Amino acid sequence: MVYENIKSWFYLQPREKVEHTALVLHTSCVNYSQEDLFQLTTLPFIWIIPDNVFWELKMLEESKLFGAKASLILTKVMGSVDWRRRKFRRRWDLEQLYKGCSEPVAPSEIFDGTLLFVFGDLGKQDEFICHNIGLYDHYILLNEGWSCIKGQARVYGLKQIRQLEMRKVRPLMPGASMPLPRELAEIKIPDYGIIFSGKELKSTNKYGSNAGIYTYREFVDQYIKLYKNRDQRGHQKSKLENLQYISRQVSHLNLALPESILYNEAGHAIGYVMRRFKGHPLRDYLPVGWEGHNLALIFCRLSLLLLELHTMHIIANDLSFNNIIIGDDDEVSLVDCDSFQVFDYPGGGITEMYRHPEISAEECQKTLREPRHEYFSFAVVLFQCLFYYEPLWQVQDGEDERILNWNNVRFPLDVDGRSQRRANRDILRLWEGQPKTVQKMFADEFHFRRDHSVGAWIRALELLS
Repeated sequence: MVYENIKSWFYLQPREKVEHTALVLHTSCVNYSQEDLFQLTTLPFIWIIPDNVFWELKMLEESKLFGAKASLILTKVMGSVDWRRRKFRRRWDLEQLYKGCSEPVAPSEIFDGTLLFVFGDLGKQDEFICHNIGLYDHYILLNEGWSCIKGQARVYGLKQIRQLEMRKVRPLMPGASMPLPRELAEIKIPDYGIIFSGKELKSTNKYGSNAGIYTYREFVDQYIKLYKNRDQRGHQKSKLENLQYISRQVSHLNLALPESILYNEAGHAIGYVMRRFKGHPLRDYLPVGWEGHNLALIFCRLSLLLLELHTMHIIANDLSFNNIIIGDDDEVSLVDCDSFQVFDYPGGGITEMYRHPEISAEECQKTLREPRHEYFSFAVVLFQCLFYYEPLWQVQDGEDERILNWNNVRFPLDVDGRSQRRANRDILRLWEGQPKTVQKMFADEFHFRRDHSVGAWIRALELLS
């Protein structure tokens, strides 16, 4: 599909334009078929990838799902570099083409001709269309649907499609009130042909704000997550069923996705069966540190898992230290997967410290997040792992009893000793021991000067060097 659409555009362009056109590929292009990518290499374009995309593809080479296509793209990019036709000033990341970036890059600093941007995910595509600096002389392959295999796409000038959004949000509306678990007379699991009552569930004493975790005799190595406030119907139910379908395709990934859905007598979803992972939530490690663990390996595994999710059109909506499980062998797993944002279905509520201030707490169930909003959550997680505190932890005045959040206080640290008056002393000591590149990444992200993707963190933390 990508090949046919770009080829059609190619044959309509003047020869001199085609000779000075470069394809800029995003990480999500691994969603296209291998055949499409092979055919695309036959067109006379230079292939370019931003530096953060390079590191994301390098990490994805380890993926069972996307490794072969990541390698194909990297091989083509490395083989198509023509230094006579490219003008570089410095290494650049895709998000440096966004409005508001404190270190913007102009297209002329990337390539001395026309750029044609190609994405394989509507989330990143919409984000780029909304935030780019006005690349009116350049083009994008516009995907109209989530499928990169059977979907529709066409090349447009970026000037033609300013602020266009292809995602169509499906708001998550609350269902009916749920009785207490022991009062549920009939719980159905059609996948197994099982019907039982809530009295047969055994509590694990693990609870979230919206659900409890239980065991049942038929599922020795699995948990049951049961909603405790309202059942799931409409888009909520459809989202669960989409996640169940995905779970069957990626059973090798450490994700507590819905494997089978529980229904009540009326046919509304009330919970699901999920995998049980050994280990402890990341929050348990912050008071004791990482002795006996390889933190770089943990970061690698978390980065790869997030990149695989992004490529499957999923954002880990509530990426927090409560929902990341670290095993004794440094395996990384994600739980609370029903809160994922998948396709056009929002994720729902987000733990306060990890919620980008652009996302309203009141509108979470009606709002689609952009990938860069998850980058922000990822940066908070990395900060906690390295500094053992939340990034907003700081010295407050005696009369200041506020619960600190991103809307009422500034990040107390910056590079070159700026803005450190209120910094917590323990954090400041660890901060001063970090490389300047890492300090700058956190300062840029938390002062909202620049968005840093997973690939940028892979580079800064030297996870693949």
